[in-house]
Amino acid sequence: MTSHVSYKKNICVGEWNLYNSEILSHDEWTMSHNCSYFATFVWNLLLPQFAFLMAEIQTPSYLHSQIVQLTGYEGNMIVYGTNEVGYYEGNTFYSL
Repeated sequence: MTSHVSYKKNICVGEWNLYNSEILSHDEWTMSHNCSYFATFVWNLLLPQFAFLMAEIQTPSYLHSQIVQLTGYEGNMIVYGTNEVGYYEGNTFYSL
């Protein structure tokens, strides 16, 4: 089984602004609103034609099982980037 799966989509500025707005308005974590929940929420927002069902508690393996059902997904894609790795808490960035 491929451990890392991806699906690429180009987005326009309006979608990017919506994505950023959702990040800021969902700056919280609970068992039911975890990282996989947020990833699925944003996925459904940006790709409504491929909307995923939400589990009671969304998990990475459940999200993986939904992505691999799509035609065109990629496995173990190398992600390149020049940005520093870390996370935001509110408007403050914490480097890892």
